[in-house]
Amino acid sequence: MTELEATFNRLLDEWREDTLCSSNGTAILLHPAHLAIISLGVPVLPLIFKDMASGRGCWFTALDAIFLNRSPITVADESNATELRAAWLKWARSNGYLPAEEITDPHEALDELVRIGQENGEYQ
Repeated sequence: MTELEATFNRLLDEWREDTLCSSNGTAILLHPAHLAIISLGVPVLPLIFKDMASGRGCWFTALDAIFLNRSPITVADESNATELRAAWLKWARSNGYLPAEEITDPHEALDELVRIGQENGEYQ
């Protein structure tokens, strides 16, 4: 495990533990551990995307902060978390931040099968 991975995992554990029972979105997003993860910048992206691909965590604010609100993705409905997540993971795979074959979330695997079927004309 690299130093970056150890730091990320420690901060992630702290953030999740401290905010587990919180319903205050502002407190969750402004938690020092979350802000520390964001401060790690671009090098932490593979770890964020790996966590996102596992179906855990909501990383949209962190990604927006790391990309300085210049998101490389576009979605029809920015309030649709499922659509945002799929767009970010697709971008991560196509830009080398996440292996193309790493689909660990069942919803994402189903989405990928539907996409392939649509490309093959099976779901018109």
